[in-house]
Amino acid sequence: EVERGEATSLPQERAADLVRRLFLGRGASRKESVAGRGEARRAVRALLRRWDEGLVPLPPDLLVTRLLEEAPFLWEPPFAAARRALAGTHAGGELWVVGPGPFRWRLLRRAGGDGEALGRLLEDGESRRWLPGDLKPSLQAEPSHEAEPSQEAALGAARGWLHQGRARRALELAKASAPDSPAAARLALAALCQLHLGRLRSARRTAARGLAADPGPEERLDLAMAEVRALANGGDAAAGWKRARELVESWSAQGGAAAVDDAHLARAHLVAAQAAWDAGETAALEEHLAAARALEGDPVHGPALRQTRAMAALAAGRVEEAEGELARALTQDRRRLPRYTAAGLWNDLGLVRARGGDLPGAEKAFDRSLRLYRSCDGSRRTTLGLANLAEVRLRRGRLHGVEEILERTSAANRAAGNRRMAAHDLLLWGRFELAQGRATAALEVLRRAAGRAVALGMDAATAEAGLLTARALGWLGRREEAAAELRALADPGDGGPEPPVPAPPVPEHALEALEPEERPALLAHAGLRDEALAAAGAWGALWQAALTRSGVPPEAWAAVDELPEYRFARAVFDLELARPGSVPAARRRRAISALRRHGAVRLAARLEAWDQGPWRALAQHLAASHGQPREHGPGAAPDGNATGADGGIGAGWATLLTDAGHPTARVWWESEDDVRVLVDAAGGGEELVAPCDG
Repeated sequence: EVERGEATSLPQERAADLVRRLFLGRGASRKESVAGRGEARRAVRALLRRWDEGLVPLPPDLLVTRLLEEAPFLWEPPFAAARRALAGTHAGGELWVVGPGPFRWRLLRRAGGDGEALGRLLEDGESRRWLPGDLKPSLQAEPSHEAEPSQEAALGAARGWLHQGRARRALELAKASAPDSPAAARLALAALCQLHLGRLRSARRTAARGLAADPGPEERLDLAMAEVRALANGGDAAAGWKRARELVESWSAQGGAAAVDDAHLARAHLVAAQAAWDAGETAALEEHLAAARALEGDPVHGPALRQTRAMAALAAGRVEEAEGELARALTQDRRRLPRYTAAGLWNDLGLVRARGGDLPGAEKAFDRSLRLYRSCDGSRRTTLGLANLAEVRLRRGRLHGVEEILERTSAANRAAGNRRMAAHDLLLWGRFELAQGRATAALEVLRRAAGRAVALGMDAATAEAGLLTARALGWLGRREEAAAELRALADPGDGGPEPPVPAPPVPEHALEALEPEERPALLAHAGLRDEALAAAGAWGALWQAALTRSGVPPEAWAAVDELPEYRFARAVFDLELARPGSVPAARRRRAISALRRHGAVRLAARLEAWDQGPWRALAQHLAASHGQPREHGPGAAPDGNATGADGGIGAGWATLLTDAGHPTARVWWESEDDVRVLVDAAGGGEELVAPCDG
């Protein structure tokens, strides 16, 4: 039964459910795969891999476009009736064709508003010639009954597929080339395809075979890039750096031989720069980037040069420079930019924006990257696109769907043998546990992440793991251990016993893995009061009050109130943890509500346990009104008197209402000839009246 209203599931989820019903029967789960041979089942498996990534909605027109792309046999005569079903009529009588936009408009223009004519055009298999350019490689890939394509044409078609991000089909064409085609060219293309598909071990084996087949300079560079990237992602960046360095040294020693021109040597320096980045060789990275400057205007390799420059600038803390390099790379020659290259550039732009504190902008960039990766084969859309989108959502406190993403990225990286990204997955799991307030579980995961990062020589990941570990220890009240973690970040030392001296300041670059409002909290919970106050920035007055038990000026809360909801709630939790009762009741309850909405139930429960609320306020008010000294503990207002200049009750009521979570309440007394304001606050939209005799 069909009902009007907003759908409760994404379009691709409904399409995947329909396909499973057709091929597996009603009630089939996402874990079941469509087995068997044949073009139809192969196409279904490819479509399900795309459609099961239900993070952002895909338009139905795009779903049909991907279906036509994966199943070119649908243009054969037996499927004419099925093609006719692509046309339909809107409620207002407007003709429509589901599928890619250019294809639709060409058909509608030729049909001239005649539905029958439109149906006949779709039944005619020749209508496929109106498909847009990114679907045309499928026509080139189809077997021709007139003549076998040349080997050069077959490799050209494979390169066209790879340019569109369709590495799986490109690999099929490269493998299908006849043995008399150049072995090095076929193997270089196959190694690049396997790299994009995440088959790291296969890419390394294919690259080794290609290097043994006497490749020319172009093929040698492609093979070197595939080998270096596969080694780095497989956890052996040092070996990749060694291979790239050997290539540059051997070519430089030839003294400008005719076989290796300046352009080839510049590209070899670019490969070496990328390998140096993976291996953390900062000085060599800058040297090779300078030597590759000749590629700056190259439409094919220029974007990769700018991308590597951007990462080098980001590592040095030059965020604006990094963002500028990536923006120029994306606009340098946009029409010729391979789809997977554009996706990688948008992904790195997201990293740069996140480093600069622009989390909404980072999420937009990651979303754009993910959309591009969705039209590419391989696991990058999961292991890179989804993983980075999950990280920025964790930092924003948007936890919905993150656990499912992490399950998928972890499984994909295990299958591919990508040890570097597997270590990054553990960091994300640690962040996920922390975001929910499960500090003990986070601690266990982060210890494992740190161990893997150290083994792989991933210095940045090691520092991030130590920082998050200290965060978890601080939340658990284990100050000395948290300080020890931070001391290790400042001075790795030799692993000996910790000296009995205060921990040195934490390096600024290490703190960048946390949001600005988290940094003083991290240091405060580790017992580093002076360092916390130095890092407080806009939150200085609040942390000064929390750590010295002094009063808080009302305007000091503006910096916290302006934070996004989850970050506001986390900042309130940190302040309450440092000094229970230091946050006004209204803000504390707002934070509790926000944490529950975002799924951080443990943090909300701890805040609620500290919040004695109206009952505590009433008890203190009654005690003060009976002449007993008012409690001056954490959170108590400085004025404990129950009487005021108005005759006895104004000041006491103002304190009571503020402590009970109603700081804006306005109270007045009306008689026949007088109106006396007892609590002169702003008031609200609701009025409560209590008539009194006399």
